[in-house]
Amino acid sequence: MSSDSGHIIPAPAAAHLLIIPFPAIGHLFPLMKLADQLATNGLTITIMVTPKNLRHIQPLLNLHPKHSIGTLILPFPGHPEIPDGVENLQELPSLKFTPFLLQAFSKLCGPIGEWIKSHANPPVAVMSDVFFSVAVQQLAVDVGIKRIGFTPLNAYSLHCCWGDGPDAENRANMESWGLVFNTFEGLDDDYIQFYKEKMSHARVWAAGPLLAVQGNSSSKNKDNEEHHPVIEWLNSSSDDSVVYVGFGTQIKLSPNQVSAVADALESSGCRFIWVIKTNVSSGGGDDLTTIGMPTGFKERVKQRGIVTTEWVPQQQILQHPAVGAYLTHSGWNSVMEGLIGGALLLLWPMQVDHYDHAKLLADHFGAVVRVCEGLDTVPDSAALAAVLAASTDPAEYKEIRARAVELGRKACDAIQEDGSSSRAVIKDLVRQVMALRKII
Repeated sequence: MSSDSGHIIPAPAAAHLLIIPFPAIGHLFPLMKLADQLATNGLTITIMVTPKNLRHIQPLLNLHPKHSIGTLILPFPGHPEIPDGVENLQELPSLKFTPFLLQAFSKLCGPIGEWIKSHANPPVAVMSDVFFSVAVQQLAVDVGIKRIGFTPLNAYSLHCCWGDGPDAENRANMESWGLVFNTFEGLDDDYIQFYKEKMSHARVWAAGPLLAVQGNSSSKNKDNEEHHPVIEWLNSSSDDSVVYVGFGTQIKLSPNQVSAVADALESSGCRFIWVIKTNVSSGGGDDLTTIGMPTGFKERVKQRGIVTTEWVPQQQILQHPAVGAYLTHSGWNSVMEGLIGGALLLLWPMQVDHYDHAKLLADHFGAVVRVCEGLDTVPDSAALAAVLAASTDPAEYKEIRARAVELGRKACDAIQEDGSSSRAVIKDLVRQVMALRKII
């Protein structure tokens, strides 16, 4: 256990909350944004983290003094199926490794329990990712504190994943003291109500959209986001003229997929930014031709397109007026960033919850454009080119754009000072956790 293990002595008026995130970027960043809000509004926070994941939460730690947000640093327990030195899902080739990460992290419940029992002012509750529902719910029972489940997804998608079935994860979620969703009023209200009724209490909070804490990147560029070369390039582009193409931190396209997307971008004639994930093991240093990029592509499109394997400030890009459309894998954080940024979403759902997000936004709201689907699908480059070209034409997709703008407005309204999500976090979640200190 690290000497900087977060043995915080909270101020008398503060309640102490332990947070246990799941080690994947798409789960970490929204939970860190929530932690930022909770600490800003009076809670004392300790974040349990393994050494190699510490860098991902460092921007949050930099925003708060140690007496407000500290860390409990525990060594990664390891697993025979996980390569040495890997502690985050982003560094693994596929989601097939998720169960092994869960098994490894569950071994930390013992040391966490001992830390809680020995703490001078122990946490009144533990908030953990719903992936850890079973292990942490038992931990909370064992040490006699409350557990709050957190999901980086919306309530509709979690319901699609687990519904009200008898599996252990779902039972543990239903037994938790509360649940926090990365969603907002007007998106999936019926499913928020479903969880309230299923759990027989109202401690179910819509707290989103929870975007990443500004500067929340390990990139060397994080201190200069506004002057990033991509932003400067966008500054010279006309409004809604650029398509942003990115598939998140986990998806690596096959060579055939890379070739098809490249052909579509080239023949579409549109301006674009394309961020490509390469092999983790190579340190991101793959030659583009080895991952399927057509020979000479970058040279042919250099006047109207940027292709990069480096980190870019995605939030700032999507909020830039020059960006009119976003070709995305349909990850929830990316979808939220696109909606708030006002970009037309071109969805290519690839795995697990991506399909649920596409169904919600396309079938329920009609606010996005479906491009194709499937992790291994190779899109028809001519058809994709036609969609890309239309996505920056203001005469096309008018009704879809209007519905997307309305949904984006609701998302923005929710996180304003007196918005529904802000009230849920500041005026209810914080208040109820504070009250636990008086009870325990």
